[in-house]
Amino acid sequence: MLYYCDGLLERWRPIELTERAFTRREVNQQRTHGSLSENRFLLCLYTLSIASMRQWIVRRRAIGKARTLTRRLSSQSKPVQLELGSTTPREGWITIDFARGADLILDLSKRLPFPDGLVDRLYSSHALDHLCYEDAVGLLKESYRILKDGGTLDLCVPDAAFYLKAYCGGQPFDVKRFCVYEFALHYHSRIDLVNYIAFMGGMHKYMYDRENLVALLRSIGFQEVTLRSFDSVLDLQQPDDHECIYALAVK
Repeated sequence: MLYYCDGLLERWRPIELTERAFTRREVNQQRTHGSLSENRFLLCLYTLSIASMRQWIVRRRAIGKARTLTRRLSSQSKPVQLELGSTTPREGWITIDFARGADLILDLSKRLPFPDGLVDRLYSSHALDHLCYEDAVGLLKESYRILKDGGTLDLCVPDAAFYLKAYCGGQPFDVKRFCVYEFALHYHSRIDLVNYIAFMGGMHKYMYDRENLVALLRSIGFQEVTLRSFDSVLDLQQPDDHECIYALAVK
């Protein structure tokens, strides 16, 4: 049971914690329209503050671990290789993601806790498209910052143009073959091919084609940016690799 002080009655009143807590957006919307009771409003604020504190604790622990890791990596002779947006263990690589299972649990929309010029190689597969444009640019700038001169960034993102051409072209399209994530496909007409790649059930935040990915990487400062083919050792296996764009950027 949680209690709060009622300033008008000058006494402590209880708040039941058995109700579902709202998100911050729901709190603001319902408080604005007057549909959220005082008790419910305070409960939501309490829940949100606890969630924020947990995120802060997770990040502080990850930053401390990153600093310890940085000292170790700086003294070793092996190349420093980081994989962004992955929880899958990979020999010789340090994985970073906000989900449990990664070597470092970090929010990729925030500053990376590494010094300038530490890393030899960065890799990210199907992560950049899960960030809004501003956060994606921020992550690429951070990637550029922590890379050594001559260091490389390998990227893989879905090719939105592949699905847009299928919508605009009117040619036969194998939906089952190229839309393998059933949770994200609600097919009624060809426009749902665009909905599939654009939103991916609410997970995708930005679309890429070959032209805008290369242009974006060059705008960050990478001097050499090239498109490459699927690498069976480095890249995740995809049902059809022409659904994806593979790029290599050199600092």
